[in-house]
Amino acid sequence: MSATPDADDTPDRLSADSRGRGAIAIAQVVGNIIVSIFADGAKKWSLPPFYVVIALVAVALLRNPGGPQDQFSWTYALMGAAVLATGLRALAIVGSERGRVLITVVSFTCVVAALVWTEYLRSHGEVDVTGRVAISPSGPVSDGGRIDVVIDGAPRRSHLRLTLAVEDADPRTQSCVPETTLGLILTGRGRPVVVEQVTGGSAVDLPLGGFRSVVSATVTVHADKGCVMNVSVATAVLHD
Repeated sequence: MSATPDADDTPDRLSADSRGRGAIAIAQVVGNIIVSIFADGAKKWSLPPFYVVIALVAVALLRNPGGPQDQFSWTYALMGAAVLATGLRALAIVGSERGRVLITVVSFTCVVAALVWTEYLRSHGEVDVTGRVAISPSGPVSDGGRIDVVIDGAPRRSHLRLTLAVEDADPRTQSCVPETTLGLILTGRGRPVVVEQVTGGSAVDLPLGGFRSVVSATVTVHADKGCVMNVSVATAVLHD
């Protein structure tokens, strides 16, 4: 949009056009700032989209829920594309008005998509709860020994992916890891989930059957006679 100069403004027509576009752009801010940012080709509008995109990227980073980093690959890619696009506009590298509008739309679309995906991951993404795991007893166990695994304060998710580590209590006198298996029972509310023949280092996915603020399981060690094993939780990840 641009102002149309009167006939007596011909000697300074280009300057009047520039002032007119600026005045109209300022008026549009009050009622429709987004349209103003997208449509105005004046240099003064190069930085505001950049600042807005950077602010939204900062919000997305602050809202990052944590957890396994591979689930954030698309989020980081979208934020990077948004910053790159709006940076090109802020540096006035793109000369045409159509190019500026397109690159602004791309940058805002990418950063909004990153925010939406971040909020989705806050509710449904993977959450690493390994640090919340409590094991008892914590010492070595022999064949038939049981270990209780408890995760307190678990966020609302529908599955637990559990990886258990098995080591020889005294590797100098025994080598029992290859033959040792684990039986796992998910206890607590709902129907018990039983998984047998679990080996150390293998991930087991357990359906929780609904929200559990406390997730508990019992691990039974099946080892050769005379073997004493150390069992621990390598990783515990809640997910939908």
